[in-house]
Amino acid sequence: MTKEEKKKYLKKRKDVRCDCKKRRPNEDRSKYGTCRCDSYSMSHTFGIVISNYLYQYLADAKGVIIREDWEIIEKHADAIRDYAEDDNSDINSDELRERWKFLEKERKWREAMFWLTENIQSLWW
Repeated sequence: MTKEEKKKYLKKRKDVRCDCKKRRPNEDRSKYGTCRCDSYSMSHTFGIVISNYLYQYLADAKGVIIREDWEIIEKHADAIRDYAEDDNSDINSDELRERWKFLEKERKWREAMFWLTENIQSLWW
């Protein structure tokens, strides 16, 4: 794996630090990976954290571990990210196209989460 490929995956990661207006130190975030603001946005934050994990795995392990399914891992990381960033109110939209796009992202997310639960043990080093 070249440095450019590694940078490509690392650039896909997204910051999940708390951006609450109180601007208090994030000791809980650094110690435990969560803070009080996460309870309001757990569906978004959790999806971003999982996709960041998969992108980091791609960047670190692709040059070291021999696997046949790197494209599948990237596809699932993208699907989890897309679903986490999508607005779930689109399911109630009057636009049929918006509903179908949301349902397609949800289907891909379900596939990705099923794959992840079935193959999580293979991601350990």
